[in-house]
Amino acid sequence: MSESQMTGDNRAIPNANPQFEGDLVAWRLAHGSYCRICPLQHMRKVGCDGNINSDFILTGEAPGKGETNYNRGRQPHGTPFVGKSGWAMKAYLLGPAGLATVTFKRGSKWPKVTKVIPFITNVAMCQPPKSKADSPQGRRALLCCADSYIAMLKELNRRKERMHIQMGASALWAVTGLTKIGQHRGRFKQIGVQQLKQRGFEAVAKDVLRGVKPPPEFAEHLKVIRAFVNAGRAAWRKACKPPTAPKAPKVSKPRKKKEKPCLDPTTK
Repeated sequence: MSESQMTGDNRAIPNANPQFEGDLVAWRLAHGSYCRICPLQHMRKVGCDGNINSDFILTGEAPGKGETNYNRGRQPHGTPFVGKSGWAMKAYLLGPAGLATVTFKRGSKWPKVTKVIPFITNVAMCQPPKSKADSPQGRRALLCCADSYIAMLKELNRRKERMHIQMGASALWAVTGLTKIGQHRGRFKQIGVQQLKQRGFEAVAKDVLRGVKPPPEFAEHLKVIRAFVNAGRAAWRKACKPPTAPKAPKVSKPRKKKEKPCLDPTTK
């Protein structure tokens, strides 16, 4: 875990969505989420939770199974940090730090978290395979969501100065570009909004699609496309014409043979 403090900035984000509220999934999708090249684009999205005006922002790497399936059928998107690891973080980290209200009931060995003060989110909005952010698909999902996460942080810190708590190496990398969280655990770093930079679609696509092998049928498709490109427009028009059905061969009817009259020599 690494802490960083960001200074406010009065400059507005270009083309900022005025409806900056709720779980912010729709806002992030419109501000730098490159789902069309993400391998997890069909997964259920997990948004944000907590008080959007809080002085503290807690960021994880990616949601898990519990967050993805939370209230499925009742709300369009999942909720972050509601699984086992999220509950443990709230009960044993935020509670003792005074950032969450934890109550103990008689007869129950598990504490209950009733109120969380920080604004909670993840860098990636979709669950990677086996909930591992450090997997090939997980790393690509983080790259595809990082720009929208940075845009969200810009808008949050444009309004006021906040304290950020990065949970995991990917969350630290998205903000600072640092990859080894062990060296920075427990340290503070002050970052201005102008230092938060989005990479852009071309740079992200170059990394996301690197090493992606096309399906084997693409080779046959490529042959056909090249043949048509080299043939010219006349061949295109000819190929676009619907095929004509072959004419059925004519069946000739057998001719009836004329019977010769039988000549009886006894008759005249």
